Amino acid sequence: MTRLIMTLGLLFTSIMSFCQQLEVSIIQGGEIISSTFDQYKLAKSPFTFQLNSEGMEGFLVGATLDKDVYLAALGIIDHEVSWFENTGMADEQFNPNQTLTLSNDVPSYWYFTSAQDHRFDPNAKGTAKSWTGNRTIDKIDILEADKLMSVTDLTQPIYVIFYQAEYDENYSLVDKEIVFKGEFTFL
Repeated sequence: MTRLIMTLGLLFTSIMSFCQQLEVSIIQGGEIISSTFDQYKLAKSPFTFQLNSEGMEGFLVGATLDKDVYLAALGIIDHEVSWFENTGMADEQFNPNQTLTLSNDVPSYWYFTSAQDHRFDPNAKGTAKSWTGNRTIDKIDILEADKLMSVTDLTQPIYVIFYQAEYDENYSLVDKEIVFKGEFTFL
C-alpha cells in the first residue's frame, strides 16, 4: 500500500511538472541571444526576456550582482540564500520603468493573471494558464544600494534565476524548482 501511495505521488508530481512549462528567450536588437552554458553575452543596451508559459501563472525572480549568491542558489556552493526565505515582492504593473530589481535578500515576483493584471510589458496576452509576455530591461534597480542604473553603465555581470517555490502554512520553504538561470555579461 505504501508503494502504491508513493508511486501515485510521484506520478502526480510528474504530471504537475509536465503541465507547468516556462520558455525563456533573451532578445536584444531584435535578435535571439543564444547562451553557452547559461551564459549570455549582451551589448550594453536594453534587452528583453521573452516568456511563453503553460500552466505557470507566476514565478519568483532572484537577481544579483553577487556570483556567490547565484552559485549558492544553484546548490553549487554552501551559502545561505535569503531569496528562498522570502516570498517576494511584486514589481510594478506593465513594467513602466523597464527595470530588473537586484537584491541578495528578497526576490521579485513576476506573474500574469490577465491582460489587465501582470508584471510584463503592456502587450502581454493570454490567460493565467497560458500566456506570452515580454519584460524589457533598460535599468537595473539595486535594492540594497538604493541605486537605479542604466544597463549601458553596467561593468559587472548580473546573475538571474527564475524559480517556483512551495511554502508551508508558516511560509517556510518546502521545495523549489529553478525554471531558468543565466549569467549576463555586458560587453
